[in-house]
Amino acid sequence: MSIRAESRSLFVVALVVLAVSVTVAAGGDAPWDAKRDYVFAQNAQGFRFEGTTLVLEKVPSTLFFAAGRYGQISNGDFARLWNEEPDSFSQRAPYAVLRMLEGDARAEILLELGNPRVQGTNISYETEIVGGSPAAGKGVCTLFIDASRAAPAPSPTAAAKEPINSRDRQARETIARFKQKDPGLDRFFKTAAGWAVFPSIAKGGFIVGGARGDGVVYANDQVIGYSTVTQGTIGLQIGGQAYSEIIFFEDEAALSHFKSGNAEFSAQASAVAVTAGASANAKYAAGVAIFTMAKGGAMLEASVGGQGFSFNER
Repeated sequence: MSIRAESRSLFVVALVVLAVSVTVAAGGDAPWDAKRDYVFAQNAQGFRFEGTTLVLEKVPSTLFFAAGRYGQISNGDFARLWNEEPDSFSQRAPYAVLRMLEGDARAEILLELGNPRVQGTNISYETEIVGGSPAAGKGVCTLFIDASRAAPAPSPTAAAKEPINSRDRQARETIARFKQKDPGLDRFFKTAAGWAVFPSIAKGGFIVGGARGDGVVYANDQVIGYSTVTQGTIGLQIGGQAYSEIIFFEDEAALSHFKSGNAEFSAQASAVAVTAGASANAKYAAGVAIFTMAKGGAMLEASVGGQGFSFNER
């Protein structure tokens, strides 16, 4: 079963729990046993990642469901259960899915969890992300925890590839920053014929300006070559700017044109400035979709029109 299918099954279970838990008293003895065949659900009004720590905000209680038995316990009791019961979770990282309940229905993250800490109505966990990427911003969410099994190892296709050199490493770090800013970009990485990543394009000038940067070109998430972007501009622009850029190629024809080494954007070409959710309505134009992220500085004009690209096959 796929990670997405498994997380959806947990989502259905949690909905059942939510539907019936209002009729179950919070008190009483929970039917814990060593089998650990429970699914837990924690509903939060918000969340955030602080490095490797996941913080769930305003969690009223922890819900559980197993073999027709269901109920809720306090978050403090759940944390004690984690560490004190026989065959405790602390001896093995359980399977968990963080599912966002607002916005993109695909926004979910597969996690390994450890060391729960309760502070008021907030719960924090040490985490290792197995699938998906942290969503930017905050939102209503549910954390599903399947106590019966540990999180599966990522598949070879889902595992991060080891960079082949420093340029590849910088490009992949840039991709990670873009995805963290807008997880919706993942749909382009899944469907595009290829993409070019420019970690840093330096742009500056007064009235007459220019830009230059080196990048890496990918197909099937493999490095196929290297590119340099140059741009000369005339117009109102003051100061300097360094920014990152990713270009997605819609099909093999668009990728082949770029690989010819003669690719150039028209003066009317525009890019999407990456923010949370910015990619939701982004579309290809002339076979490419262009995204940028400012790294610092200030410039009144940030058009990608007139950019020209070289290509050197790996």
